[in-house]
Amino acid sequence: MEKSIKRYFPVFLLPTFLAFIIGFIVPFLMGIYLSFCDFRTVTDAVPNGLTNYIRAFQDAEFVHAFFFTAGFTIVTVVLINVLAFGVAMILTKEIPGTNIFRTVFFMPNLIGGIVLGYIWQLIFNGILARYDLALKISAKYGFWGLIILMCWQQVGYMMIIYIAGLQNVPGEMLEAARALETPVEISHLKAIGRRNWRRAVPEMLALIAQARTEGLDVSCDAYPYPAARFGLVVSNLVLHYVQDLDALYGKVYQTLRPGGIFLFNIEHPVFTSGVRQEWVRDEDGKALHWPVDRYFSPGERSTVFLGQRVLKQHHTLTQILMGLLRTGFALETVEEAMPPEDMLDLPGMADELRRPMMLLVRARRAEPTRFF
Repeated sequence: MEKSIKRYFPVFLLPTFLAFIIGFIVPFLMGIYLSFCDFRTVTDAVPNGLTNYIRAFQDAEFVHAFFFTAGFTIVTVVLINVLAFGVAMILTKEIPGTNIFRTVFFMPNLIGGIVLGYIWQLIFNGILARYDLALKISAKYGFWGLIILMCWQQVGYMMIIYIAGLQNVPGEMLEAARALETPVEISHLKAIGRRNWRRAVPEMLALIAQARTEGLDVSCDAYPYPAARFGLVVSNLVLHYVQDLDALYGKVYQTLRPGGIFLFNIEHPVFTSGVRQEWVRDEDGKALHWPVDRYFSPGERSTVFLGQRVLKQHHTLTQILMGLLRTGFALETVEEAMPPEDMLDLPGMADELRRPMMLLVRARRAEPTRFF
């Protein structure tokens, strides 16, 4: 499906793109050109330089209208977006009647400009009449009246755009944002927790500066793992170098708050138990099969990675998952990573479907049992 979309999207895009060029880009460029010309119609334009601009800015009424419009634009853009974002944030919460409120806020955008102006003129004049005032008495009344009108009409439209954006934010990212604020990186292990930003940011910057100047190297084993400090711990391509998984699980469990997430990837046991972690190939270099040996013998495995001899640790699937359960974690997601369909045309990617290479795990530190 994705390949078909990528192949034919120009066919669907081209008509709209042409209409946009003809209806907007061409008139826009012609308008810029004509602003530097003396003309009655577009066919008899004669360039005259900056004469039109000089004449316009010498007109007091034009200057007043120019700055009035600029101020109106700035105020309305800021207010509309701030209000729309606030409303969108509220209406993406699980509150009763959300769909009704969204409809009500969006409906003013469906009203035509002339009708809208007439209705609000009656409203404003009715209110101001109680104070012996009217819209035409002062420009400031018209200015703020227009701002109120535009906000009333456009907030609902922008709200829909913001809601669409907020709803497309991955749930994992939102959950992480609630629990995570300050990152502390431990080699490839990242522990992210919620702390006071005024205190945490200077600490983080100081840690980075120290690492740059002194070559700070804090390994997984050396890190102190403060108790109940973080909301999320992320391990990326590191656990298959750790000999004692249970010990590390215990440290991560200790540093997570109740309900905290431990998210990690690790080379799949089928991969780490592979003989030299390489395919058996024929004379033409075609991958024949992936040999697995000593699967139930965890421990050190020697392999070549990027031309260098590397020592890894093989752990069985039972060790990886049951170790988490014994420590007190609750498994939420276990996934064997596989390449997406749109990558299968790349050299060697089709072979990645023949054996798993990576294991992805999401575990949660269980909430402590409470008795009332």
